[in-house]
This record gives sequence, structure tokens and C-alpha cells, in this order.
Amino acid sequence: METLVKNSASVAAIYEAFGRGDVPFIIEQLDKNVLWEVMGVKPNAIAGTYSGAANVPAFFSALANNYLLENFQVEYILDADDNTVIAKGYHEGSGRASGKPLKTHWAMEWKFNEDGKVIEYRNMYDTQAYANAL
Repeated sequence: METLVKNSASVAAIYEAFGRGDVPFIIEQLDKNVLWEVMGVKPNAIAGTYSGAANVPAFFSALANNYLLENFQVEYILDADDNTVIAKGYHEGSGRASGKPLKTHWAMEWKFNEDGKVIEYRNMYDTQAYANAL
């Protein structure tokens, strides 16, 4: 049970870091070979698969450069098994250049290795809302 609590706490800490814009902290929580997958296709600026921790900052840059997120809410964080955490939430925002609004519920899956590092991340949300906001 300790692993489960630890992984949930790690995800909560990642969301707290996201809220304060601490991308380096988030990157430190990732395995160097992490698979970071964000659903959707272009023109959604954040969609794609970012392989390896060294490439994940590109996701955060695309997010910051193209979208303004507001009202980011984590509704719950659940332990799915010994190394998987599921989180659900909601946020609003807009396209940075267009000002067009976006609203979406989201679910994120986090998988951890035995060292407590994130090895897989998947973000599921209203991909069309992101594309339309551009």
C-alpha cells in the first residue's frame, strides 16, 4: 500500500508544480525514457507523443505558447494498481493568439516504475476544443 500512496502523492505534487509553473520539478519526476502522450492531432498545438524526458519540455512550451489555461481543477486522484494512477479534472482557457475559449474535462493516466519515476503519461481531453481555440 505504501507504493500506492507514494504514487498518488507524486501525482498530486506534479499538479501542484504545474499550478505554480514549475516545469523543472515535473521533469525531475520523469524516467529518462518516459512516454508522454497527449491525445489529438494537428492543428491542436500540444497533441503528440513526446519520447524521453528531454523532449517533454516541448509539450509545456507548446502549451504555454498557444493556450492560456484558467480554472485548472483536479477533481480526484485514484490508485488503479501498484504502479498506475488515474486523475480526473476540468479546466477552462483560451487560445493565446485568438482569445477563443476552450473548456474540457480531462483524465490523465500516470504509470510509475519501481523507482517512483513516471514511465508513461497519457492525457485524454476534448482535443477538438483545443484545436478550435486556435
